[in-house]
Amino acid sequence: MRKAIMVFLATMTLFTVGDVAVSQNIDYIGSTLWSQAKDIKIEGDYVYCVFRTGLIIYDVSNPDAPSFVSQLYITGTPIAIDISGNYAYIAESSRGMLVIDITDTRNPQLVAIHYSSGYTTKVRNIAVRDDFAYLCGGAPSLQIVDISDPLNPEPAGECFAFAGQMEIFLLDDYAYILSLGSGLQTIDISDPYNPSYLTYIRLNGNPRDVVVSGDYAYVTNETSRIQVVDVSSPAYPNLVRQFEISGNAYRISTLLNYLYVTNTTGLQILDITDPLNISLAGNCNLEAGYIICAMDNFVYLTGGIAGVDIFDVSDPSNPLLRGGHDLSHSIVDVFVNGNYAYGAAYRSGLQIIDISEPANPAVVANYDTPGFARGVFVEGNFAYVADGDSGLQIIDISDPTNPALAGNLSIEGQVGRVYVSNDYAYVTNSYWYDLHIVDVSDPANPIQVGNYDTPDAARGVVVSQNYAYLALDEAGIQILDISDPTSPEFVGGCETSGDARDIVVNDDFAFVAISSYGIQIIDISDPSNPSITSSYQITNGGRGVYVSGDYAYTTAVFGGLYVVDISNPAIPSLAGVYNASSFVSNGVFVSGAYTYLANDRSLVILQFDPQIGNIPTLSEWGMILLALMLVLCSTVTVIIRRRSTVSAEA
Repeated sequence: MRKAIMVFLATMTLFTVGDVAVSQNIDYIGSTLWSQAKDIKIEGDYVYCVFRTGLIIYDVSNPDAPSFVSQLYITGTPIAIDISGNYAYIAESSRGMLVIDITDTRNPQLVAIHYSSGYTTKVRNIAVRDDFAYLCGGAPSLQIVDISDPLNPEPAGECFAFAGQMEIFLLDDYAYILSLGSGLQTIDISDPYNPSYLTYIRLNGNPRDVVVSGDYAYVTNETSRIQVVDVSSPAYPNLVRQFEISGNAYRISTLLNYLYVTNTTGLQILDITDPLNISLAGNCNLEAGYIICAMDNFVYLTGGIAGVDIFDVSDPSNPLLRGGHDLSHSIVDVFVNGNYAYGAAYRSGLQIIDISEPANPAVVANYDTPGFARGVFVEGNFAYVADGDSGLQIIDISDPTNPALAGNLSIEGQVGRVYVSNDYAYVTNSYWYDLHIVDVSDPANPIQVGNYDTPDAARGVVVSQNYAYLALDEAGIQILDISDPTSPEFVGGCETSGDARDIVVNDDFAFVAISSYGIQIIDISDPSNPSITSSYQITNGGRGVYVSGDYAYTTAVFGGLYVVDISNPAIPSLAGVYNASSFVSNGVFVSGAYTYLANDRSLVILQFDPQIGNIPTLSEWGMILLALMLVLCSTVTVIIRRRSTVSAEA
């Protein structure tokens, strides 16, 4: 028996010991991230777009210059939207229906939630008409909700519908529902409290979208066909036509006698004056996967990346792009100053974000630099931008909502990072392997006064007192004496365990992000002889680093944010993890209670709470369990021995 217990305990220990740490003390606060478009609707002068992360409202009163109005972050998975009066009704996959008050489009508010019940366990789409909302989902039920009082939605009726419901379209007394593998279903909704299933027609392929116009339903699927169904007699639908288009059809909308179809090649416009003889009227090439809505003489499109494009289709044979607005920017570096975050947004230049409300950051201005903005540093009323092959751009941000060029300096190569100290800008060059020192005492007239040839690509720079510290890819780090900025001199260097990508200095230590490893802590108390004190390995390696108090904040490629406790630099330990594996994480900045994470789609605002503490790693749990097992084993051994003694005496 004792042997069996020991084998069991040893087996359990093997299953328990590991090296994966879990942390629950980093909260998502807000972001400018809006991607994966789900649905779009237009009402009056406003377009309402649902993305994976919430709702965005655009003012499209001027089609040539649509403007951002507001955004509302929504937890869960918002997936579809419809508008009625002063309210937006959003289908949220895991809960049901969200009611958003849009009376003030600048300040949309979640005012009610109707949780789906019965069979509809995963809502996929929504349609609203009069005082009722119609929800379809992944389980066999169409659910109808009374929204006569939007603040208190109540169940009305429910009706069987095939599983896998994807799309719903309302016309007259009928709801037409598309379901994966089951085709088009027709439900009589003349009495919303007592809907009745009529029939269905099986269609080819997996359907994607449906619109009904007149006596015909038009259905897209995963192929290049538009299927036309005669629904003049709703109880007896009949497939009458299939029309081939180029590319796989995706979403569909109708306006007057035209059908607007997005597919893998862009937008196609079909003339459906005669539904039995459909013809191509016009087309234009676009990014695949657009969500579409047509109104008046305009088509509104939104895609995988946040934004809206407006096409004038008054001449269907020649659709013209009138205007667009894009909210998505690849942010490479970030600097926070007061109520604003300044992002080096690569192709989009300098992006300025109001962070006075961290849960709802808003882009207030964008200065499009001539090159690719890779690094940013703010000092006083100026933002210094390392602008790729366009050198150093100095932007006047005395009014953050109206940035203006103050001065610039042409630098040959590819500048990537910039640090400003005592009227000098230190600019890295990853192409020519240089550090450029620029006198910016007059921002309108920057002058290069010093230069240092680096042994490898300079990726990061920080200045502390009379020294500049460089992160130099395979060459590790180097320390320069810059007491005379016109003549920087090498003082010392240290190899790292991989490519050094970023560097910060805190007291006697330099903290270096290593691309293939994680973070290394280097003792720089003697600048002429820096040495590695310790290291902390991070999945996917380090990319950006920032130190605040007892913590080092490190970004990882496809890994998000890692917070490392450095209160004892010789023994760093993991304090928190925020997983953002879907995006490339770049720079990081900490200000007050918040951490600002730059990635390839947006600025993300997080909050790390060290007071919560860490959940032990699996290895630690294993050691704890092993100790408990040893105690248990000793107890069992004593019991067995006592029983053996008693048996012997008997």
